[in-house]
Amino acid sequence: MRTLCCVIVTLLCTVQSGWAWQLPGQQEPALTLRELVQILDRHTDVVRLGETQGPMLVVTPNVGAIVLGAAPGGMTDRNLLWVSPAIKKEEFWKRPSPLMGGIRSNLAPQWGGPRTRVGSSPGRGTISGGLYRLRELSGNMATFAIPFHLQNDKGKRYRGVVTRTIELLSAEQVPHIEDVQGMGFRITHGLTNTGNGTWGVDADPIGLWSIAMLPSGGTAISPILWGQKNAFRDYGSGGNTVQPQERVRQNAEVVAYKADGKEKGKIGTLAHRTRPYAAYLRHTGGNPGLLVVTKFLVDPRARYVDRPRDDQTGNGDVAQYYNSDGTIGHYLEVENHSPAMNLAPGESQEHATITWLYTGPMDKLKKLGGRIMQIDMNKIPYFH
Repeated sequence: MRTLCCVIVTLLCTVQSGWAWQLPGQQEPALTLRELVQILDRHTDVVRLGETQGPMLVVTPNVGAIVLGAAPGGMTDRNLLWVSPAIKKEEFWKRPSPLMGGIRSNLAPQWGGPRTRVGSSPGRGTISGGLYRLRELSGNMATFAIPFHLQNDKGKRYRGVVTRTIELLSAEQVPHIEDVQGMGFRITHGLTNTGNGTWGVDADPIGLWSIAMLPSGGTAISPILWGQKNAFRDYGSGGNTVQPQERVRQNAEVVAYKADGKEKGKIGTLAHRTRPYAAYLRHTGGNPGLLVVTKFLVDPRARYVDRPRDDQTGNGDVAQYYNSDGTIGHYLEVENHSPAMNLAPGESQEHATITWLYTGPMDKLKKLGGRIMQIDMNKIPYFH
């Protein structure tokens, strides 16, 4: 398969070496980007953004245009995103799954949303794992698109296009601190109505859904508006177990969620209680730690459509956190949603997310994360 590589000239941070990978608490050893690309090249097209020895992203346009690899140190550095060990098997590539890891897009809501393909609709598979076309590759940015013709469980049809514009950020766009290695990228998820009716009027509203799969072994962090009580809700259905108290903690600034990749569960937060960040800190076992911070739009006046399966009343969640049970791998999903706008034929909406990835000493990661999100990360009720 062909690999497209677009090179930029900015090295974000000093590359540290000699780290013992696999990361603490991680059941699947992390691949280097070179190892990841070697596996992918045997089965699918690959687009690389970045430097051979600097910050780099690996994208799979034929499977969801997923950002499957991200490493501050380039091809010889370890991937900081979770990747399923199943990709090493030939059998997997007969029908590749979007659950292979990384960061993907989908349509919301999960329950009752458009999921079934209509006739011989264009594209292959689902929005999150389908065949995207490369529209543009320029500098440190690539744009991919997939058309769709889907229907929901009410038989309402949706014809449209989803786009993913992925941009590797420059050093000036990445907050930094001494002794920490980092990188950042922006993903702009786009949705266009190419059908006849107006979504939100003639058919139920739909939104964009950004999902990041991260290696387990730490604490998911949802910053909330100061002093909010009961700031999260439990997804106790749809195959998810009700969260016991020992898996979710809250103080005045954050909701903390245990991400051990051993017990299935999910929580969500509403827009009027949530600040525009979602984070993850892998803190077990010492250094190096891993910090992931994602920034996204939160509009407390907007309509969000993803809710627990057994509670379809009220507004949906803007952010969600899913802990796997290890059946297909040990990972955490950090998810955020766009508002669901009324889209007439020809109209579009976008949902932009910025993700920063860092490795380094835990005290420095907490300091940097606190500075970005304006919270005290030393007071977070972590899980160990």
